[in-house]
Amino acid sequence: MIELSEDASGLPAVRDVYREAGLVMAQYSWSNTSERVYRSPSGNMILWDGRLDNRQDLVDRLHVTPDYTDAMLVAAIYEAGGEASLGELIGDWSTAIWDPSRRTLVLASDYVGVRPLYYRFTGGCYIWASSLDHLFAIGGDADIEDDYFCEYLTRGGSHFLTPYHGVYAVPPGCAVVVDERNCAIRPIWRLNPHETLRFHDDQDYILRFRELFEEAVAVRLRTPAPVYAELSGGLDSSAIVSVAHKLITERRVQTSRLVALSYRHEGTRDERFYKLVTRTVGIEAIEIDVQSLPFVTATEAGGMLPQPWERRHRQIAGYMKENGGAVLLTGQTGDLVMGNWRDDSEQVGDLIRNGAFVRAACSALAWSPVCHRPVYSILWQGVRLNLPWGKSCSPFAPTGYRYAESSINPHWKSRNNNPALEESVIQGWQQEPPSRRKHFFALCQVLAARTLQTPEPLRHIHYTHPYAHRRLVEYMLGVPSHIVAQPGEPRRLMRRALAGLVPAPVLARRSKASFDLVFASALRPLAAALLESFDKALLVRRGIVDPVNLRSRLGRYLSGLECNASQLRLVILAEYWLRTREAGGARAGCGMHLRSAHAFV
Repeated sequence: MIELSEDASGLPAVRDVYREAGLVMAQYSWSNTSERVYRSPSGNMILWDGRLDNRQDLVDRLHVTPDYTDAMLVAAIYEAGGEASLGELIGDWSTAIWDPSRRTLVLASDYVGVRPLYYRFTGGCYIWASSLDHLFAIGGDADIEDDYFCEYLTRGGSHFLTPYHGVYAVPPGCAVVVDERNCAIRPIWRLNPHETLRFHDDQDYILRFRELFEEAVAVRLRTPAPVYAELSGGLDSSAIVSVAHKLITERRVQTSRLVALSYRHEGTRDERFYKLVTRTVGIEAIEIDVQSLPFVTATEAGGMLPQPWERRHRQIAGYMKENGGAVLLTGQTGDLVMGNWRDDSEQVGDLIRNGAFVRAACSALAWSPVCHRPVYSILWQGVRLNLPWGKSCSPFAPTGYRYAESSINPHWKSRNNNPALEESVIQGWQQEPPSRRKHFFALCQVLAARTLQTPEPLRHIHYTHPYAHRRLVEYMLGVPSHIVAQPGEPRRLMRRALAGLVPAPVLARRSKASFDLVFASALRPLAAALLESFDKALLVRRGIVDPVNLRSRLGRYLSGLECNASQLRLVILAEYWLRTREAGGARAGCGMHLRSAHAFV
């Protein structure tokens, strides 16, 4: 049995404990708002960490009283349909369930994995926690897992691996089911869009979008504490701030104070746009100079995981804690979900698929000047996407997690093919209409990499993504592509729906914020130092990257030549994270928030 008590690691006192033969469940927490261990009338034990967005739907369907807590609703859902029914829970959440009748432990997370949950088997028992740092405080340290870095350097993260051998993350949209004989990962939700939605009038698409977008923001404002929102001046973040202010002004949410966080740096085009938004809505604004908060340094490349912007995240976390901030809204994935595609000429493939050849030719003619491609090339692309062999080719993933050039050792590349991952997350895109395949595939890649997981320094707050609101994502994937975007009109549906709410100059904006200068100022000295001490490169010594290719790419990067700098950033970040770990400095700089830590013997 594991002794659960405060120790030198800084763990707080145990808040709640449940014990029975072979099991101890306890909750460590600094927060007085977290739900305690809940025992249902059937004897199931529930630990819940998260925000439940479809509470009212569940209350109505289960015929229970409104005073049911989230944990009570989770228990009712689980007892009605087992772990598979947990996919009905919408929100940012993780949960642990002990089922004494089956002698089974269930660990599950929402479909995007915003709130992480880690587990390991050590000392004859399973241990799980919402923090790697405190998982190790209970179960001891672990060796580095090289397989993780193959996935990290390929797509920017891993579906269920961590950088530590034998330590795993509960995959997004999955349940880890543990009994006395087996540990299995079972999908509880799949990103399979509904059939294409068909409304009689374009206005119906706009009204439904507005309803779902307001819902996506409103469910994240269920707190009287101050809410902070990242505001770059782009359409995604400006839309969130504008809608949040509207909801607060109309008193439709509990929040009464909204604060904008903007990032200032040399060469940015954003300043006039984010200042326009804050003036228009009349809210408090904070500017953070990211020139003084490097993307990565030789000693700051993440805490327990390789993650960029560690210093920036720590500053935000400290400021919000000092001022009582509870929620941080971010516009990540807005480009992907809202259809910010300058080239969406795959729509021609849909028309060919439906036998509308004249309309396909007209559409190809319209896309040609926008894409700077000849009409015959677009038409041939449309035909190819409907052929059997064309369906099997991976579509272009504009999220940036699959790169043209990579330094990964071919031996590790072959090990990166993960049938379980393909089955549970990246599946079914070939059956989608041609215009939706790259959208679907790219979003699957984001989920597979767990890139929306809360950064470690921000664990004590609700770091959340309105554009990942599940009902909004499902809706946008079901809307006909020509409604979402048209030639020369990316985000067409979004812009029409938000007209009059977002300032007109922002609504019409086509440019995007670029952090290239910020990246370069941080990465160039690190790349130069890595090249000078190349014989000490840990990724090379561990055989993860090809030394010849990496040396060549570093030289090209320092000379300003093409080298796939986006992926090289991951290589440099991973290298310096490993060096920090080897030097023993990563644990000391974490300062993470532990919501819960538990053991199953």
